[in-house]
Amino acid sequence: MSDYKYYTPVALLDALLEYIPEKQVKNIVDISCGSFNLLKSALKKYPNAKCVGVDIEEQDVKDHCEIYFVKQDGRIFSKQQHAKAVTFDLILTNPPFGRLKKEDRLFEDEPNAELCSRYECEMMYANSLLAQEGSHMIAILPATFVEGDLYLKYRKKLAKDYEIRQLIKLPGNVFSRGDISAYAIILY
Repeated sequence: MSDYKYYTPVALLDALLEYIPEKQVKNIVDISCGSFNLLKSALKKYPNAKCVGVDIEEQDVKDHCEIYFVKQDGRIFSKQQHAKAVTFDLILTNPPFGRLKKEDRLFEDEPNAELCSRYECEMMYANSLLAQEGSHMIAILPATFVEGDLYLKYRKKLAKDYEIRQLIKLPGNVFSRGDISAYAIILY
């Protein structure tokens, strides 16, 4: 986990979960789970939910026995689950931000994968594969995702496919390391 730079504070997701309507949540996924903070927060609100954390780096799960962990690229996990028609009630994501080399893109040939050259776009597409009618998603994304022209086509697709329930500009100091300009987006 030493390669991770920005952990999502549990208190942030505690606050964001207040925007999710009270309903039964049976299963929750985070395909970039890192420190498990998003899932730990969700388990406080939904203690009986099955939680799945996926990450490319091995995680120490001994303190998180209520979380099922999969060591895998979340994009591959999403493709596999989508092929089996597995969906989740609540999808949480604070994906890695950054450029994605052409040879590292996994969804380039997908007909509905409105992609750009950014990792967060591929991760958002991967997360969308795990949604069903009635799913909710909480995504933490760089400000450029909301404000930048590069993402316009992708934002239009999100607005077409989902109801955007909340769009919240996060304070620059929300992450313990660095001043990051980011938004939380809550989708239905």
